[in-house]
Amino acid sequence: MSEFVAFNSTVLPDNDSMLKKYSIPLVLQITPFAEKEVPNIQVNSVSDMPRCAYCRAFMSKEMNWIRLGGKYICGYCRHSNEKFYLRYKFMERDGVNSFPELTNDVYEFEYQKSMNTIYQTIIMIDTSYNFIQTKDYKNMLISLKSYVNNSISLRHYICIITYNTSITLYQIGDTTRQLNFPIIDEKVSQYTIPYYKSIFINSDNKQRINELFDSLLDIEQMKELTENNPRGCCFGTCLELANDLLNARGGTIISVCGTKCGLGKGVLSKKVNENYFNSTQEPILLQPDHSNDFYQKIALHCSAVNTVVHMFLFENEDLNVPTISECCHLTNGVLKVYQPNTTPLQNIVIDLSNLIPFAFDCAIRLRQPNFINIDYVNGHYFQKTITNYTMPVLRKDSTFVFHLSINGEIKYSKALFQFGLSYITSDGSKRTRVFNIGLNVSSNIQDFMTNINTQATINALLSQTLIQAQQYTLNQSISKTMDSLITYKNLLVQGSFLPIYLYGMSKHEFFNNKQLSVDSRYELLYHLQTFSPSLLSEFVPLLYKVIAFDDVQQTQLSSSLITKDIFVLVTNQIIVIVPQDIEPINLQQWLCISSLNEVESIIDWNTCLIKEAIKKIKNMNKMLSVVFTLYGSTQFQQKVSHCFIFDDSKYRQFL
Repeated sequence: MSEFVAFNSTVLPDNDSMLKKYSIPLVLQITPFAEKEVPNIQVNSVSDMPRCAYCRAFMSKEMNWIRLGGKYICGYCRHSNEKFYLRYKFMERDGVNSFPELTNDVYEFEYQKSMNTIYQTIIMIDTSYNFIQTKDYKNMLISLKSYVNNSISLRHYICIITYNTSITLYQIGDTTRQLNFPIIDEKVSQYTIPYYKSIFINSDNKQRINELFDSLLDIEQMKELTENNPRGCCFGTCLELANDLLNARGGTIISVCGTKCGLGKGVLSKKVNENYFNSTQEPILLQPDHSNDFYQKIALHCSAVNTVVHMFLFENEDLNVPTISECCHLTNGVLKVYQPNTTPLQNIVIDLSNLIPFAFDCAIRLRQPNFINIDYVNGHYFQKTITNYTMPVLRKDSTFVFHLSINGEIKYSKALFQFGLSYITSDGSKRTRVFNIGLNVSSNIQDFMTNINTQATINALLSQTLIQAQQYTLNQSISKTMDSLITYKNLLVQGSFLPIYLYGMSKHEFFNNKQLSVDSRYELLYHLQTFSPSLLSEFVPLLYKVIAFDDVQQTQLSSSLITKDIFVLVTNQIIVIVPQDIEPINLQQWLCISSLNEVESIIDWNTCLIKEAIKKIKNMNKMLSVVFTLYGSTQFQQKVSHCFIFDDSKYRQFL
């Protein structure tokens, strides 16, 4: 289990035989209250990630080393790779000649210890007249100030830039000096910037940095400085300048833009005079096609010089965040766009919810025989194994490795894929975090995606699904609604339209209606998770509410919903909800534990509200963390009679 934040999944068991293969079948595992704080991601570079040179898969926990550790064999394509000294010298080989497999886990390994590297961070702050009057401006400055004081290491060098209709650099010393650059050309880099090194200040000089942030938080003073130029900002040009200042060393850019029409004011495409922003004529907006070209160029530049740009864009009618995000991914850049007020955990959950449908579609597409390739080497040919296929990625910091099991008819039964993140911890050590996710691919699904006009087919089927879903009203009981949905699902399976049905159900407003009670919503989602892996992400915010009881009344979960599917993980302890038909005498075999003496206490869930149970756990002075395990079939629903708590230090492997 990851000490930071863990996601874990495997195939949904949909029959008795599959269920017996898994003592505790995990679908989604998340520890929101992790043992350690997630480290600050400072650098994200492809060159820093240990991956196979042939299929681009990440290294596994166990490696098959050859030539006395000079090479290793990839566990997915079995291609030999050189062991680069600086990158892998801290990794130990165990001498086991067994090929590693995809693990249903999130694992991390350190492959290069702290080096004497200089890290640079540039913080860009929009100080336009309209934005500084909003709460978002104040909240972002407070967050950035806290970020610099608490998260940035002493080896960091920081540069702060503010921009509106001009760009201001701050030379921080005994007295803070401002360097102002009015935008009169499309290239700010044509200016000779004096005291280049003095623009960056060491992060250990927190007092002067805090003084600068405090001055920027003086709203009245900032309004006086910007009220003469209330319109627009030069965000695009400032971003170009920040990239130039980092030079070839690379680094991190944190950009906060909250101005309407924040993509630019035409200064990127044509020269304007000094009085342009003071004139009465309407400013020239940067059109969407121009912004796409601009962000493509920035993303490519970031990729070339190892720069990561974290953009916090505040949504408005002239700002198209999805367009920017899609553009950056397609160019293999490392330009990242965030919606405001989201936590790192939420960003990971959003990424997972976006990746799972994509992986599912790819698994369906791979069932076509056209994906079996024949390669010729020196007159000899060989066929790439159909059970392993690497999907080209849209982002350089991610990769998908599909492991597809096939039966005699070459119909895939499951698909596993992985993606990884490379980051540097606060002490400078380089680490890689790898996520492995499994998807169930039904053999009943036909290759409807072989249609040339794929998008039209999807749109047509999706329309049918939404029309059918609209026939169900909220006035119906959950049980009747689910009976109708299951019947409709079976009809769709016969028609081989299940993937479209899943997508339509996950997007339809019926399943996202906020008027449903927590208990009803939990019941509805519990049934829906048997339909679609992509719906698993819907559980995360809901389960937070169930455990934390934020603005939620006391509810007792229906006993028909609870089986072996809810685990509450406490530090060094675990709560196991046991079905009624499991007698205590059989608990040892059911839980695979050595002795019942390790059981510390019992909670009767028939008479105990879940909130009261959580209070009892909190009274033990333990740090509360939650792990939910969901079954993929409703036929095993049984009434809960006991809840055992025992030491889990020896049994984490079962989770």
